[in-house]
Amino acid sequence: MSRICIVFAGREDRMQILMHYLNKALKQKKLDEIHLWNYSRNDSDTTWVNSLKSDKIKIFTSDDRTKIDYENGGSSWKVDNFSLVWKEYTKEIYEDSLFVKMDDDIVYVDINKFDEIFDFVKNNDTLWTTPIIVNNSLTINTTNFMEVIGAGDKIVDIINDHKAAELMHELFINNKLKNTIFSPNVVKQYEPNFPRAPKVVVDNKLNWGGDRLGSCFGGEYLGYIQINTLFFNKHLIEHIKEIFKTRDHFIDETMFNYPNIRDCKYKPYIYPSIMCSHMSFGAQDEKIDSKSILSMYKKIISE
Repeated sequence: MSRICIVFAGREDRMQILMHYLNKALKQKKLDEIHLWNYSRNDSDTTWVNSLKSDKIKIFTSDDRTKIDYENGGSSWKVDNFSLVWKEYTKEIYEDSLFVKMDDDIVYVDINKFDEIFDFVKNNDTLWTTPIIVNNSLTINTTNFMEVIGAGDKIVDIINDHKAAELMHELFINNKLKNTIFSPNVVKQYEPNFPRAPKVVVDNKLNWGGDRLGSCFGGEYLGYIQINTLFFNKHLIEHIKEIFKTRDHFIDETMFNYPNIRDCKYKPYIYPSIMCSHMSFGAQDEKIDSKSILSMYKKIISE
């Protein structure tokens, strides 16, 4: 089975760090191909993304974006959804592939986890599997973050709170952010608001048991997870094909989450490892100290 990494590219300042990790994964044969979907927002980033093309790095240019020219010069691109990306992977040529989808602002990747997570996805009937991601709703519910900051019963607005994001990154960089809810050998099925305890995987065997995730995600179905990094196999592709039977376009994060996946035969899972760091959400971008955070993550790859 080929392993393909799909990246929604590409802001050069962030993606330079991601490509450092992905190129290492290619060299170590933890990945077979990288597919960069050029959703860059300006001409400079577009040129940079296109320059990355190689035998194992393919560049896809999507038609579902709109160029906006400004009166005072310059331009940018507006993207409403990523449906054409997902349409590509419904093709028969990808039938036996395994995938990991990453955002362009993943600024840390533990590539040593690739083999074990891909093996888990290959050997289990999952809809999708996500590791624990820094600056994601999973940071709130699966790590010691709330305890470290003394939040008590406070609910942190993970999408909008740039200060919380800065603190998460700082704690992670300084090795103070720890996985607290999962033991290392347990992979939990993610089923918010489900009347039974979640499925767990212990020694590659499915069982029922364990406690559910906490409930501070918000929304009608508690536990909405942002899909900054997502490992998946043919089962998610089958779900995507079903979506395309009734519509031409869809918002992936919405359609891959509850309640839209409630009736799916296969369920999503959370892998018990802090594997990735997600730089920032759109609502955080304007205020977050991106220069300082990027400098911290660049220092890691230079050591």
